[in-house]
Amino acid sequence: MASYHLSVHPNVSRGKGQSLVRTAAYNDRAKLVDERTGEVWDYSHLGAALASGIYAPQGAPDWARDLGQLVNAVEQFEKRSDAQLAMNLDIALPHEQTLEQNRRLMQDFVREQFQRKGYAAHFAIHPPDRDGDGRNIHAHVLVTLRKIDEHGFARTKTEQQERYRNRGAYVEGLRNAWEKLANRHLERNGYDARIDRRSLQDQGIEREPQQHHGPAVTAMEREGNVTRIGDEIRRRQHHYAELKALASEERQIDAEIIDLEARRAERQAREAARGQLEDIRAPEPGAHRARDYAALKTAHEAVQTPEASAAPSAPGQSTTRATEPERELPPAREAPAVIYLGPPVDELGQAAAQTVDQAAHVASSVLDGMESMIGKAFDFAADFIAPAPPLSPDQQQRAARAAEEQRAQEEAAREAAEKEARLQELLEQIRRDDAERERQARERGDDEEHGRGHGRGGRSRGRER
Repeated sequence: MASYHLSVHPNVSRGKGQSLVRTAAYNDRAKLVDERTGEVWDYSHLGAALASGIYAPQGAPDWARDLGQLVNAVEQFEKRSDAQLAMNLDIALPHEQTLEQNRRLMQDFVREQFQRKGYAAHFAIHPPDRDGDGRNIHAHVLVTLRKIDEHGFARTKTEQQERYRNRGAYVEGLRNAWEKLANRHLERNGYDARIDRRSLQDQGIEREPQQHHGPAVTAMEREGNVTRIGDEIRRRQHHYAELKALASEERQIDAEIIDLEARRAERQAREAARGQLEDIRAPEPGAHRARDYAALKTAHEAVQTPEASAAPSAPGQSTTRATEPERELPPAREAPAVIYLGPPVDELGQAAAQTVDQAAHVASSVLDGMESMIGKAFDFAADFIAPAPPLSPDQQQRAARAAEEQRAQEEAAREAAEKEARLQELLEQIRRDDAERERQARERGDDEEHGRGHGRGGRSRGRER
């Protein structure tokens, strides 16, 4: 991900003691003379800009394409002591691209956003600072606030007044246009990197945002001077480092809590499974009566054969009848009608057996229920009379582990609460410091410090008249 930065600074204003000639000389790393005041601003000792260009609308006078003549024409045209002179931007360029590719990118941006809309604009590409990030290649842009045509500057600043009323929307439009154009150039030149104008939070990137020192603060810090803006940036970086460390510790504590909860759930699942296994292995109530029921069943089956008891009497009757004299048989008579006297004896036996079987089932169920109730009564009484059985070594170890996990979880929760409290204190301190800084900025104004820094390099060489 390439770095995104496009900042629209407050307009260069004469009312704030700023000079457009001085700002242009710094951006172009050149020596320029302010024809209105006679001051000379020389920043050539900082080294030439890597690339620069000035673009004016079609039909504009030739002086609009010369930086020194252009800025002096603006200074001469604006008469008010508090006049707004030019729009000032700085843009971070994709460090993945070559210098020529970045020059073409800036050329397209200036032409699309300013030249074709009737404004003159100048850009200069600066290398990274010697002691800074080597990827910080950037560009400075100055844009006139009045349109230019063949007759010179426009008499009114109508569009600038509209931009002032809708500054937020205008700046967001510039940022969106730069994002699209830069990504189009990166893709065209074969780079995978892209820029994104969204904030780091909206992108889901856990990294503190950086605040630019600016050329004035950077120059003053190099000379060994302590600046308010530099101290503020270092203080913020320190707070962000602490916040990052606290966030890392908080994530670690959350992970430990989740691990403890998972281990507890696993232990509870094992204990539940062990309890179910013991319930399965335990004998069922009334199982010891299975043998009695089997014997009773055998006795019931014997009832199903009642003819066996009548079999021994048949031989005795035949013997008695053999000793009696034979009698003359009476004459044959007509056979009497058959009368149904009920089911045969074997069917009666089967019905009786079924009845006895059902009675045995009922009796067995009653006995099982009584035994279960008696067992529960004994267990209930044992809870009040007999002491609790000692824990086995395995159970003691599990109980010790559970207590240790509980203590660890409570300690982790306590540490998390302390970290959260520290985090809230730091955030509150940052909010208070930000409010104080904004109040001081409104009273004194940051632009005065920036203005003094811009003039340090060139103004020290004296005034030529």
